[in-house]
Amino acid sequence: KEMEARRRDFIENIISGKIAAIKDEAGLKDEVWKALVTLGSSVYEYSMREFYTDRNDCELTAEEKQKATEKIKEQSVLHQMLIVMHRAMKMTGDIVEYGGQFSKEHAEKLMTGYAILEKYGWSFEGEEVQIMDGTHELYVPEVKKND
Repeated sequence: KEMEARRRDFIENIISGKIAAIKDEAGLKDEVWKALVTLGSSVYEYSMREFYTDRNDCELTAEEKQKATEKIKEQSVLHQMLIVMHRAMKMTGDIVEYGGQFSKEHAEKLMTGYAILEKYGWSFEGEEVQIMDGTHELYVPEVKKND
């Protein structure tokens, strides 16, 4: 959850210009598109509004929806794609499975998004690397079955 909040703030800093733009935006759009496909994303205005409101669309007033929609429309296509990517990463699921094991599949999907953010200067902090690569001590080891 902390990494998710940090990722959201990082993307907000890209959008606001606090983090410098990437020179090859066309190439980056292609990479973001591939990440969106890998993450299994869908594009809906209501889901993009959540980025600006931190609330589900059904909880918003008409005025709040309009204000968030205006913010979305002000953004470039690349920035809108980053917003969609953030939500897709959020919806990918936990990298911790029900039994406490590491979900390599979810981690690999998430890493496609983080690879985009690394181009802007994203880096993992503290134990985040171990959490993302499955080596953190809190993961329950996977039990190997004998066939």
